Amino acid sequence: MSMRMLLVFTASALALTTFGQSSFLDDFETYAEGSYLSEVSTDWTTLFGNGGAAEDLVVTSEDASSGEQSIKIQGDGGFGIKSAYLPFGEVFETGAVEIGLKVKIPAIGGISIGFLHDAFSPNVDQVYLDFYSSGVFVFNGDVGNYNQEEWQSIQLQADLTLNQWTLLLNGESVGTVNNAENTIAGLTLASNITYGNEIVAFVDDIAWTYTPVITTDLDGALTTIDLKNIAVTGSELELAGTVRNVGFDNINSFDLIWESDGQSETMNFSGLDLAFQEELTFLHEALIPVDQGSNEVTVSLVNINGGQDENIANNSLIQSVEGIQFAPGRKVVFEEGTGTWCGWCPRGEVFIEQLKELFPDRFIPIAVHNSDPMENTDYNTGLGMPYFPGMSIERTENTDFVVIEDLEEKFLQRIAMTPPATLESFVAFDAETRLATIRSSATASQTSSGAYRLSVVLVENGVTGSGSGYEQANVYSGGVNGPMGGFENLPSPVSSDVMVYNHVGRELVGGFDGVPGSLPSNLQAGETYNYEFGSVYISPTFDVDQMRIVTLILDE
Repeated sequence: MSMRMLLVFTASALALTTFGQSSFLDDFETYAEGSYLSEVSTDWTTLFGNGGAAEDLVVTSEDASSGEQSIKIQGDGGFGIKSAYLPFGEVFETGAVEIGLKVKIPAIGGISIGFLHDAFSPNVDQVYLDFYSSGVFVFNGDVGNYNQEEWQSIQLQADLTLNQWTLLLNGESVGTVNNAENTIAGLTLASNITYGNEIVAFVDDIAWTYTPVITTDLDGALTTIDLKNIAVTGSELELAGTVRNVGFDNINSFDLIWESDGQSETMNFSGLDLAFQEELTFLHEALIPVDQGSNEVTVSLVNINGGQDENIANNSLIQSVEGIQFAPGRKVVFEEGTGTWCGWCPRGEVFIEQLKELFPDRFIPIAVHNSDPMENTDYNTGLGMPYFPGMSIERTENTDFVVIEDLEEKFLQRIAMTPPATLESFVAFDAETRLATIRSSATASQTSSGAYRLSVVLVENGVTGSGSGYEQANVYSGGVNGPMGGFENLPSPVSSDVMVYNHVGRELVGGFDGVPGSLPSNLQAGETYNYEFGSVYISPTFDVDQMRIVTLILDE
C-alpha cells in the first residue's frame, strides 16, 4: 500500500492528510494585520458570502492567545452580523472529529460558534455554543459560566460512530449531546451582539483533526440511555435509548438489561436487520423504581446475535438517578424572560404549562416580558435576562432550555430544599380608588440568618390585546422546528386575536430586591413575622379577577 502525504500551506494555515487522517491549524500569524480573513485565506469564507467590511472578521495584533495575532469580531456601528465560515472540505459521517479553538470575550461581547452538519448550509448548525456578555455560555441548551476578559480553551470531541458529541471548556467537560444529523462539515463564528462598533470577541488557534473509524465484524454499541437524573422518591422511570451497529455484520437480535439496587430486568429484541451505522431507538418494557438518595442504574447490551460481539467496551452505560422528596411547605418560583418579538419564546409558554400540570401546587411561574406592551420596565431591568427565552431559577441562576426535562430537573433540585419560611399574603382592594393594600406573613421553617427581605409580584392570567405588539412571533410555524404544543399549527406571527398570555408579571410591590427591614436577619423556627406593604395602584387595564399574588422571600 502506498502512502500519500499532502502538505498545503496557505498563509499561517496548515492542512495535513495521512493514512486517512486529516488535520488543520490556523494561528493567524502570517496574515497582514488589519486584513479581512476571507480575502487573505482560501480556507475561510463568511456565512453569507460577503467579504470585506460588510461581514468579514479582521486579523489583529490587539490580543492573542499564542504568538502575536488573532482574529477579532467587531461591530461597524450598525446591526450587521460579522462572521467566518471554515468548511472542512468534506462531510464526515463516521470516525472522530476533534475541534479546538481559543476565544476571549470582552465585557460587552458575545459569540456564536456553530458546528455544521452540511457543507451546503453554512447558516444551519445542529450543535452550537453561544457565549453571552453576562458571563454565561449555552451548549445546546446546557448552561454554564465562564470568565470574561480571559482566554477560554474550547474542545469539541465528536465521535460520529457512536453519535456522542462532548464539549470541554478549559479542559473540563461541559456535557455530551447526541446530534440528530450526526455529521460534521464545518465551523462557523458569528457575533451574537450586533450593535455598536465595539470588539465583541477575539478568536485564536483554530484546529481540527479527523480520525477514521476502525471497524470490526460484529460490534453493537449502546450509544445513549435516556433516563432522568433526578426524580421523586417512589416514582418509576421509563428507560429509553439507542443501540447502534458499528460493525460490518448485520445485527439480528440482542438483549438489554438494566440493573439497579439489586433488581434487574431483561428485554429481548429480535427480528432485526441493523446494517452498519444503523441504529434502533428503544423503550424498555420494565420501569425503574426510584429509591431515596442515589440510585445507580447500569444498562447493558448483551447476547448480540446470540453471542458476544468483538468489542464489549461500548456495551454498557451507567447513570445515577437522585431520588428526592418534596420539602414541607416548599414552592419553587421560575421567572421567564420572554417577549412577543421572540420567535423561540412559545417554547417557554408550552413548558411552563406542562410543569404547572405536573406540579400544580408547587410550581410558581412568572412571565417577565421584554420590549412588548406587557413589559414592566423595573421587573425586566431587574431580571436582566441575557437571552430569550430564558428562565431564572429562584434568582440563583439563569438557564436556557431545549426540552422540558431541562426545567423539570431544575425544579426538582430546588423543591427538596427546606425553605427559610412559609409565606402567606392577604390583600384588601378598593374598587373605586383601585388601591390594593397587601399584608404578608412569614413563618420560619428553621432557625436561620441572612439578609432576608419580602417582595410581592402581582401576576395576571388571561391577558389579551390588539395590534402587532400582542402578536407572537413563532419559529415553530409549519413544523420546521418540530412540534411545540400546537404552535407548529399556527402562523408566524400568531394573531393577537388568538394569543392569550398567562402568568404575566404586572407589578412589583416592594421592588425587585424586596423591602429592607421587612424581615429580621435572624429567623427563629416556628416564629411568624408580619409585614404590611404600602398601597399599590392597580391599572384599570388589569383584570383583578385574573390576578394573583406571588410572595417572595429574598436573601442577598
